Amino acid sequence: MTEQDSIKHWYAFKIFFSKGEPVKEYFASEGMEYFYEVKKAEKTRDGRKIMVEEPVIPSLIFLYATQTEAEKTETKFFNKICSISISTPIKDVSLLPFPIAR
Repeated sequence: MTEQDSIKHWYAFKIFFSKGEPVKEYFASEGMEYFYEVKKAEKTRDGRKIMVEEPVIPSLIFLYATQTEAEKTETKFFNKICSISISTPIKDVSLLPFPIAR
């Protein structure tokens, strides 16, 4: 087992338009640790106010995984997400723009 297969880090993935929920559901179903929060927001459509859910951090989902797991995830979700941190994982979670409960 190599180091990349044993040490977990946070990896950031850019989510392509409207692909956040399917990716989040997959991570949850596989028991993977991830961060993808949504908030309720009021929008106006056709002159009516409606409540919608939108990501707290638009276009990003974070995954706590080994490098190998992160690479496999990127391959599995080809054309839905792309890694922006495989080569440089986020090792210091205090640098993330949100709290991580451990």
